[in-house]
Amino acid sequence: MTIRTFWLAFLTYFGFFAVMVLCAFTFGQISAAPSSRMTAEERYVMEIEALEVTPFFSLMPKGSYPDLESLIKHGTPNLIVRVTFEDRGDATVYDPHGYYNDDTFADAVAAVKGDPAWKDRHPTHLSREESDGSIFKWKDDPVFEKVENMSLYISTPYEAHVEEVLLGDAVTVGDEFTFYAPYGIIDDFYIRYADCPIFMEGREYILFFSIVDVEGVGLWYDLVHPSAACEILIEDTRTFATMSRAGDAMFDDAFSDCDTLANLIAEYYEENPYGFDIPTFARMQPGTIYDNW
Repeated sequence: MTIRTFWLAFLTYFGFFAVMVLCAFTFGQISAAPSSRMTAEERYVMEIEALEVTPFFSLMPKGSYPDLESLIKHGTPNLIVRVTFEDRGDATVYDPHGYYNDDTFADAVAAVKGDPAWKDRHPTHLSREESDGSIFKWKDDPVFEKVENMSLYISTPYEAHVEEVLLGDAVTVGDEFTFYAPYGIIDDFYIRYADCPIFMEGREYILFFSIVDVEGVGLWYDLVHPSAACEILIEDTRTFATMSRAGDAMFDDAFSDCDTLANLIAEYYEENPYGFDIPTFARMQPGTIYDNW
């Protein structure tokens, strides 16, 4: 090998490794940049998406709706609205029947953490037990079971501003109400249900509600189905995106077009009209609620 050949080889290898190091640094910076530029809402969505999903738990019976026609004719929503979620609150315990709340949950958590066994068992409490489908592994303990039951009611509240009413007369354009999305994290406990969309503050949605009036508590804005929600696209506000696998089939006939969706809602309702009355239900104590696992 001549001296000239040696230096050419050396410079070739040196240049190769220099380019590799530069690429690694450049692409590493690029991949890290989006995370550093994420908004608080994007970080919250990622935090919820990272939670282990539990089978959907319903406080009232839910049907199975394979398409939009079935959702309207058999789900009979008494309110369909286009709303903007103007504000997201901290996760809270929302029991529409008024038995559980943040205070009762905090007391139950304090009782659990006051048990000497908590320190030893705590690291495994967020993993679902595969054998029995339980949300938590710490079983056969009445104190912990109470917290486990209350955690089913952890929710994230959003202040919804009504932009458009597609069906129903419970609200008008400009009204506001609180919608409690069924997911959230409080202390060392959390819940996230399968097929329930994750929402973002500042975004627009079309939501299908079965509003009920719980005696002595007030109105509960309950989705007809956990997948009964569409997100309005920022790039083109007359189009929407489905938010779950079940929603893909449910809204397939509308072809992601908001006007088509509105026309189909009107068409299906005219074919099978019903009243928009808000039913009144008596409070149901925990243990007597309906469920759909």
